[in-house]
Amino acid sequence: RITMQYTYLPKWVSNKGILWGILAIVFSTIVFSSRIMPFYLYVFYLIEIVGFFYCSQRLSISWAKLSTKKFIKQVFWIGLFLRAIWMLYTHFHYVSLLGKLYFYDQADVNVYVGLPYEAVQNILQRGDWDFINMFLKYLAFDDLGAPILNTFLLLLTGNTQPCLVPLIANIFMGACTSIFVYHIAQRHFGEDVARLTALFCMLNPNLIWWCGSLMKEIQMTFFTFWFLDRMDGVLYKGKVSLGEVIPIALIGMYVFLYRAALGVLLFLAFFATLVFISSRVVSFGKKIIAGVMVTGVLLLGFGEQMREQAQEMLYNVEAGGQKTNMEWRVTRQHGNSFAHYAGAAVFAPLIFTIPFPTVTYTHEGQTSLMEVAGGNFIKNVLSFFVILCLFMMLFSGEWRRHVFLIAFLCGYLLILVMSAYAQSGRFHVPALPFELMFAAYCIKRINMGDFKLFGIRSRTTFKRWFSIWCVGMFATCIFWQWFKLKGQGLI
Repeated sequence: RITMQYTYLPKWVSNKGILWGILAIVFSTIVFSSRIMPFYLYVFYLIEIVGFFYCSQRLSISWAKLSTKKFIKQVFWIGLFLRAIWMLYTHFHYVSLLGKLYFYDQADVNVYVGLPYEAVQNILQRGDWDFINMFLKYLAFDDLGAPILNTFLLLLTGNTQPCLVPLIANIFMGACTSIFVYHIAQRHFGEDVARLTALFCMLNPNLIWWCGSLMKEIQMTFFTFWFLDRMDGVLYKGKVSLGEVIPIALIGMYVFLYRAALGVLLFLAFFATLVFISSRVVSFGKKIIAGVMVTGVLLLGFGEQMREQAQEMLYNVEAGGQKTNMEWRVTRQHGNSFAHYAGAAVFAPLIFTIPFPTVTYTHEGQTSLMEVAGGNFIKNVLSFFVILCLFMMLFSGEWRRHVFLIAFLCGYLLILVMSAYAQSGRFHVPALPFELMFAAYCIKRINMGDFKLFGIRSRTTFKRWFSIWCVGMFATCIFWQWFKLKGQGLI
């Protein structure tokens, strides 16, 4: 049953998000007036900030009385429409800009799209189906997922639109991901939180933006949350069957072909759930059966590859891969002289909040960062609720009921902290839907007056803390522009 009083996004969240988001870009433009962005990027930023907060607030009220079936349809079709608009813009924008279909400054796209196109040409013209070995000449094992899927998509469509076909697939995957997240939130936190979470995912600018990219992030996030939704459902059902577990494990195994660390984490989160979740939720016998089934499938499938990838990740951390990457970021073209100060000690306390928005012009290669600046500021603001929620769960003991979700989110962000990509927005995409879920849950509990942390329950106190947080994000945004411009010698 939906409680209208608590299911909506309150105006004190949406209004402050819009206000401080606009002030951040206005002050950045005034202070760094010599490095302003092209006009259309300011339009993008305002649409992202105002569109997300205003529409989330209004739709959370107007859609509250919809039936569950009607609500899910609305989320899917509106999400599909928004992603389709952005997909068409990016497709024709780059065609008109470059006279070709591949994006500039994204060498990976030439692999994710170019190799599948070549593979399908070989199949159609010479009957050569040995495309996996061709991919392995250029790609690592955990980078095969997108080229393999794109190969089959292009094969089904006759290879006529090598870029447009994967983009169309992306918008469907992006819309479906919102539904997967809705199902997970509904099981754990109830219908009202699930609805607010689904709206957040449907409207989130960063999740929409990646649907217009030919990179692998949306595909990877789709398979990740397909696995999480199905496996979470099995854990909370009355019985476990081999016929259910094996297909789900195969979905998780396919994630290994996108990013080995993510695939390992999915199954570690599953096993952590079996260990820590209360036996009242999942019986001991059911834990043993599910654990044995999944272990067997993994060992028969990717056992050796998992071991090799895990060893490689550990070696990269021990060999100082993060430090090496930061040194490269200092010396590369348009490098930042401050980058060598960054590391795990800096990223760890900021990992739920970063990346910060880029709202000043540095060079053309960072156009994509400027296009998602509004989405990054939204993440910065909502991270307040994510952090509060995790602290509340930790001190109240509620974390035991949500081990699967927390283990995945915190585990993935910990991997980012230890990697060379903690500050890269594309690597945060798989964690973003869960961050939006925890934010929605915290907002609902504060609305109810049922949120307690450090002995504090007053809604007024948490609202005041949020106002202070927004001011902090405003100041951090200004500082971040100085950091980027000064580090590159542009001011």
